[in-house]
Amino acid sequence: MQVGPEGLRTLQLPAAIVLATSVKEGDYLAANEPYRVTFNESVTIESVKTDGVVQVTRLDSNESVPVVITAIDKIDSSAREFDFDFARETDVAYRIDINDVRNLRGTGQWTPFTQTFVQANVDALRPYISNLDNNVFHRGDQQTITLHGENFRPEMTLLVDAYPVAINWIDENTVEIPASGLDILPLAIGQHHIRLVDAELELQVPGAILIGDELIDVELSLSRDAVDTQGDYDVAIRASKSIILPGAKVIMRSLSGNEIRSEVNDLGFDITDLRDDVKDLNTFTFRVPGVLTPELYQVYLAVNGTELLVGNISYTLADGLNIDLPNYPPQQIGATVITDNILFCRS
Repeated sequence: MQVGPEGLRTLQLPAAIVLATSVKEGDYLAANEPYRVTFNESVTIESVKTDGVVQVTRLDSNESVPVVITAIDKIDSSAREFDFDFARETDVAYRIDINDVRNLRGTGQWTPFTQTFVQANVDALRPYISNLDNNVFHRGDQQTITLHGENFRPEMTLLVDAYPVAINWIDENTVEIPASGLDILPLAIGQHHIRLVDAELELQVPGAILIGDELIDVELSLSRDAVDTQGDYDVAIRASKSIILPGAKVIMRSLSGNEIRSEVNDLGFDITDLRDDVKDLNTFTFRVPGVLTPELYQVYLAVNGTELLVGNISYTLADGLNIDLPNYPPQQIGATVITDNILFCRS
């Protein structure tokens, strides 16, 4: 891609290249994982299957290994993805060489491709995590953390940062960290990484766990405590400790029983949007909405199922007309009276 006086232009590679494979250079490949190659563009299936174009070598004996090639996304006589199927033995390193495939433009392969990998233990599976439950919490309030995913085995090890953690294996799709299981670890406030290790195979999930400070002796403050009824003011909530976790929401309750919070309807459209925004563990911002009647509202911050009273916001009537007093001293009001929303003044 190139930017010049004429604007943005795309440049096409002169020939095909290997864009990706299913394993990193020098890494381990699970027995249930195929060795898959992806090219940057479609290449002819015939050229990939031509003798000598793809070579697989066992590095312990330097012997050539027979390989069966299957096109995955076949369109007519070409494809971009191919699986290489060959005999793989535990702890043996293999080298893959690819040279001289042909693309549909007839320009061939730009540069030869070489990669090595090691076959993992035949029983090991590469774990995969799709989502976690209860992985965001305050110190001293860790509930059971549930990991959902695939290829979980009882033999695998779970680490939080560098610390091994005991787990309950439920099934191949579910494992749990028991409640309070992380309390004994010297984990600081903030994000922590999870590693799942099965023999030579592992999965790393950076920032999978977030720990906030304890909800003890926390002081919360509002950046402003008075607005007019038109609203539309940005207000910040600041905490003296790192307790504001992702997903926190503001709630405003008036003394007359009105409640304002962000809401969506069944179709996913906003009914009320206070623009709740967790800036960091100590700062939260929201947009104060307009109201019809000036009242005093108590402001709460809902964090991980707990409502914390922050303070009060007082609504006042919007500014009316400005009236200049007569232009002679002392320019002060001597007396006033209000009748039917009319203010009578006497100098």
